[in-house]
Amino acid sequence: MGDIIEQCYHGMKSNGKSDVDFLYLMCNSHLIDYEKIVRGIQHKNKTLQMIINGCNHSFGDVFLTGNKEKNPWTSSSLFQSQLKEKFTEISTSESLNGKNMIIMELGTHYGYTTGILSDIFKKIYAVDISPYFIGINTVINSSRKNIMYIQADIYNEGFWGFMKKMECPNVVFVDAIHSYECVTEDIHHILQLPSAEYIIFDDYGSWNNVNRAVNDSIGRDELDIECYFGLKSQELNAIQLPFGIQSDIIQDCRESVMCKIKR
Repeated sequence: MGDIIEQCYHGMKSNGKSDVDFLYLMCNSHLIDYEKIVRGIQHKNKTLQMIINGCNHSFGDVFLTGNKEKNPWTSSSLFQSQLKEKFTEISTSESLNGKNMIIMELGTHYGYTTGILSDIFKKIYAVDISPYFIGINTVINSSRKNIMYIQADIYNEGFWGFMKKMECPNVVFVDAIHSYECVTEDIHHILQLPSAEYIIFDDYGSWNNVNRAVNDSIGRDELDIECYFGLKSQELNAIQLPFGIQSDIIQDCRESVMCKIKR
């Protein structure tokens, strides 16, 4: 098997493919698991930056940083610092100490926010449908020991199917499919988790469907707004998305919102 993988690697490189392309193929072919992929790349003396630089092959340098000001697909530096401050504030109560809490992240992308959550919480379950994103995430966060990766289609395979693989979380970070129906479904399932206390909704201020689903849940008396995080509307407006994608910035709003579940 090692010889096959070696031949595949050199064959892809000779045809102009990047390390990210190689990682993607290995994840999807199930030839080896993610940990072996990471160890294999390290064994070939491939540095983390070289792996990430491979993203240039398909996506450009927009993906090479972990803050929204330069990479529109992740969270802003302001969001990250405010989230840390908030959970430091909450942790003054021993029962809500971030280091004793478990968070579930629905939708991880490359894992930059995963790393931030890893710093704050005792354990994080990083859930994504894409073996490609999970593979990159494991490389970016390879030094972190409190991240558990779960590949699952939370809508078609069923929410409770993958929940059997994990401890019940205290906090859920929602950043999966941004349709109104899917966010509403996310909320519906999270409300059934007995230990869940808070839900953080990313892109609350830049995706109308997310904003509307959250506000409707508040209207049904399921959630209360705890606080807002991140950039303001005018700052979000200044961030341009690649590939001609248009977001729908909500005026007088913020990048993300954290809600407390009403019991």
